[in-house]
This record gives sequence, C-alpha cells and structure tokens, in this order.
Amino acid sequence: MPNSASVVLLEGETTSTTVWLVQGEQVVAEAQTAVGARDTARDGSPQRLETALRQLVTGVLGEGEALPQPCRPTVVVAAGMLTSSLCLRGIEHVPAPAGVEELAARLERHSFPSVTDLPVVLIPGVRSGPLKAQREAVGSTDVIRGEETVAIGLHLLGWLPAGGIVLSLGSHWKAIHVDRDGRIVSSVTSLGGELLDVVTSQTVLA
Repeated sequence: MPNSASVVLLEGETTSTTVWLVQGEQVVAEAQTAVGARDTARDGSPQRLETALRQLVTGVLGEGEALPQPCRPTVVVAAGMLTSSLCLRGIEHVPAPAGVEELAARLERHSFPSVTDLPVVLIPGVRSGPLKAQREAVGSTDVIRGEETVAIGLHLLGWLPAGGIVLSLGSHWKAIHVDRDGRIVSSVTSLGGELLDVVTSQTVLA
C-alpha cells in the first residue's frame, strides 16, 4: 500500500476477534473481543458476533478520526473464521500450494451493513490434501483460515526467506509448511489449545 493508504484489518478466531487500523505499515489503533466463531455455533446466530464486530470497527475508526492527521480507511479486509459459514460469509478454501497470487485471485468483496458501511474484502483460507479424502489420506488433509496471512506475511517480511514451518498456537494448534517461494504447501492441526483450556479450567487440575 502507499504510505498514505489506510485499511481496517479484521481477524476472527474460534474464541476471539481482533481489529487493527493500519496506515501504510503502521498500526494506529487496535482492539480485541472475546467473541468468535464458537459463540455463533453455540448461539445458532451470528448476531452477537456482528454486534461485536461493529463495536470493534466503530471504535478504531473513531480513534483514527481523532488523530492529529485523521486516518480514514475506505475498506475493511477480513480473514480467519470470519470467512467461514459460521461468521460473515463462507468462502471456499484455496487448494495448496497457495501463495499471494493464488489468494489474491480468490478474494471476495461483500457488503455487511450490520457490521460496517465500508466494503469488506474476504481473504480465503487454504486447504491441503484431496478435496474428498479417502480414509488412508486423512492424515495429509487439513484446512486453515487466518494462519495463511501470518505465514505468507512472515515470508514477505524476509523472516522465512527459504521457507520453513510456522507454528500457530491458539485454540487450534497448527504447523504450516511454507516453501521458499512463499507458498503454503501443507498444514497439520491439533486441538491442543482447546484441550489445555478444558483441562486447566474444568478438571481437578484447575
């Protein structure tokens, strides 16, 4: 983006959602809420998530407006579980190997008046393995939503110049293989984060 360009970035996870107001390469405001895709699944409705998203976006836009030189973005870019059927809109995963070009070709632009008056661009996740996996191929099949932006971003920043494995430790632990061209080749997911949360909060170990 040009140095003067600004954008609102949204990332939705299973148990939380984060928003950043970015101008050029600088984060000028950010906020987070403990509302995520799990709440939509439990409620059977996205209303709580949409209300939380509107509050987050409105909050950072207000902070941007109050800056000595107001920051007024014209678009919201969303990734993670926000692009699933549990949240804003379900969009298909891009098959691996996938990098910037593959993801850019599958971006979707939508309007969500209940969240913001700005247009919202959705970034798809990445799927590795066959679309319909046979039993013996289940271990090589996986999906990610949101982690693709982190993995490819690390490569673009030069922190993974020759590729490598990115570990993402949230509700779902993921190991993401990135090649030297900055493309996501495969990933593996564990429920380790959720298991730790349950064990430390709802068992005798608490």
